[in-house]
Amino acid sequence: MIVKGTALNLRAEDDHKAWIDFTNSASPGDQHSEGGATEHRMASVFGRLNYNYDERYMLELTLRRDGSSNFGRNNQYAYFPSVSAGWTLTNEPFMENKPGWFDFLKVRGSWGQNGNEKIGSFGYTTTMTGGNNYSFGVSSNGVIHSGTKPTSLANPDLRWEKTKTTNIGADIALFDNRINLTFDYYLKNSSDLLARDAIDPTTGFSSLTKNVGEMQNNGVEFSVNADIIKKQDFVWNSVFNFSYNKNKVKTYNVTRMYTSQWASMAPILAEGYPADAMFGFKYAGLNDKGEALGYSANGEKDRLANLTTDDIIYLGTVRPKYDLSFTNAFKYKNVQLSFMFIAKLGHQYRKDGFYGMNYQNRHVADRWQKPGDEATKKYPQLRSGSTEHWYFPYTDFLTGNASYMKLRDVTLAYTFPKHWLSSVGVNNVRAYFQARNIWTVTAKGTDIDPETAQVNMTGAYNNFTEQGFTSLPLRPEFYFGLSFSF
Repeated sequence: MIVKGTALNLRAEDDHKAWIDFTNSASPGDQHSEGGATEHRMASVFGRLNYNYDERYMLELTLRRDGSSNFGRNNQYAYFPSVSAGWTLTNEPFMENKPGWFDFLKVRGSWGQNGNEKIGSFGYTTTMTGGNNYSFGVSSNGVIHSGTKPTSLANPDLRWEKTKTTNIGADIALFDNRINLTFDYYLKNSSDLLARDAIDPTTGFSSLTKNVGEMQNNGVEFSVNADIIKKQDFVWNSVFNFSYNKNKVKTYNVTRMYTSQWASMAPILAEGYPADAMFGFKYAGLNDKGEALGYSANGEKDRLANLTTDDIIYLGTVRPKYDLSFTNAFKYKNVQLSFMFIAKLGHQYRKDGFYGMNYQNRHVADRWQKPGDEATKKYPQLRSGSTEHWYFPYTDFLTGNASYMKLRDVTLAYTFPKHWLSSVGVNNVRAYFQARNIWTVTAKGTDIDPETAQVNMTGAYNNFTEQGFTSLPLRPEFYFGLSFSF
């Protein structure tokens, strides 16, 4: 049957976000069909039970049942329980004789499970697309009959990615609540990680979404909030936050057969290593032709293009291990001054560099140009069709320390005395000056803003678009303001 110039459009704009478009048209000498669909539906049921006895013992139980249209019928639903409990020791009778400086102590613990279903629509089934690339011959009236082709393979065994989290913590208050401490230890185990895995290419596809592995995160979080000085005319408050995270991919059944699947700008998951890991080659300098060399697993020098996956080395993770902040706020009568430092430590980034073809790079003048330059130059020769641009960006020579500390914010304010304002009917007037991102400390040899490099990890960069150098750093910001309340 030939349908000429017909179109059907159906849209449903609700929180399920579903739409279907289909067009089928024909004219002498041409017939094609085009269409597309995406669908995402969630259904959830949950219940919660809270119990509190005499502000001493607290218990909460929660049970969720979530369903997602991203999975097949047999795995659409999953249960996610959680339980948390707390014990306020300072409300116990045996704590009545506690020291006067000891105000509050609460210990708590929790365990829970949640899920991830962010794999896109129809990942569990085969999808098709229309087009006129597949011709089934020409009819007597000259119309080409086109068909459809599969765009993905089915995986009906896809199921929810699950994360189980255990947390143990304590809250402490001392010296008339002038010092407040919070401590937490957590352990997160994720299983059935959802990712693309290489499959037999004779199926017509190179990869398939699967449940492929397990990951573990554990760490500590610590916070101190202290009124160091608390007088009528002068107050000094400090807040310090510290967190440490240790991450490891326990199992990850993804096949990587080529060095390009290990050495890439975007960080990857690999079994036995931290998440968002970077891999590449150990750089061995240049040869007398200006070609980049690397060390093989047995310590021999060879062109980077000749190295194999056995020669790949771990270059670090783009995830910070340590996250710190330190805030101080001072108040003297009507004047307020505050400043905040932040720091992220223990991670790496990909540097930019001249790799043989990108002659607009800032390091092009430092390239190899003649025999003998290999003794002093680090960047390869300039030539068309160079293989270096596929391998050289992923060497340890172009891997840098992304740790940094910043003076994130400084604010100076003045609150006008209330007796100045009573005659004009205003309750409060505050004038302030604020400066942001005004001082940064980085590791030696880091000449970009590491915070910008961390943001530029969306996959929109490669060996032609460096992780941080081609992105604008966070610029200093200055604000003047006046606030009123009536």
